[in-house]
Amino acid sequence: MERTFTTMGEIQPVGFPRLKVLEFIATLVQAGYECVDSALVEQDVFTSCFDLFFSFPWNNFLHALVERMVKAVFTGTNDNLKEALITKAKLVDKILEAEQVNAMEIAKPRGVRRGFMGHLTLIAATIQDEAPCCEMVARALEAIPAWKTYVESTLREARSAEGRPLGGNKLSGSAGSGSPPTSDEDDYDDPELAFDNDDDLVLKGDDTQNMEDGEDFDPEREFKTIDQNSHDSDDEESGSGDADKAAASEGEKPPTLDADE
Repeated sequence: MERTFTTMGEIQPVGFPRLKVLEFIATLVQAGYECVDSALVEQDVFTSCFDLFFSFPWNNFLHALVERMVKAVFTGTNDNLKEALITKAKLVDKILEAEQVNAMEIAKPRGVRRGFMGHLTLIAATIQDEAPCCEMVARALEAIPAWKTYVESTLREARSAEGRPLGGNKLSGSAGSGSPPTSDEDDYDDPELAFDNDDDLVLKGDDTQNMEDGEDFDPEREFKTIDQNSHDSDDEESGSGDADKAAASEGEKPPTLDADE
């Protein structure tokens, strides 16, 4: 496959076929069949997937598929598969190595953070969160001393930074801030100040009383009532107009209201 020139330099494309294979493997893992999981471990499929993950640092589609695969494993029930990812596929070792390479890269003048670091943080957090729930995972992680240092420093800082609001602190009175709402927010909760939406059906007057009395709202009946009222109004206007014409034909002036009245 031909190499591609991008703003990040010359890169080797992953290719659509490899992405589809990764998607298929992720679907197999999510299926949760132990016989399938054993075959994947036996064929060392996960090692190949992780090698692709780190070999193509700028393809987020690939990173998302691998992260989805790892999450399916560590949120599943197959503890042997979890241990295999840590011990046989060397996933934790690869995470620690990638973190060191990324640190050296960004330390360079105009250095750029690796494109997979966001997904790598999610993967590391998924593994760490599973340790208290799975003794097998906890033992496997304890056998890697560098992991504890990574969790207490780099991973903790990354999770703290990603957990903060992007625009800074939350506004006062917003949900979860713990402060009481402002007067403006109170206004929106006041039914007297609410505006009617033209797209909504607003029941008023007799309709509201009927609903309170348990009577169902009948749109056809209401439309007939509106139509009848319209005809009655037209008839009244027509009647007054005929009276004026009759008075004019007899030479009489139409009755007018006296100013004193």
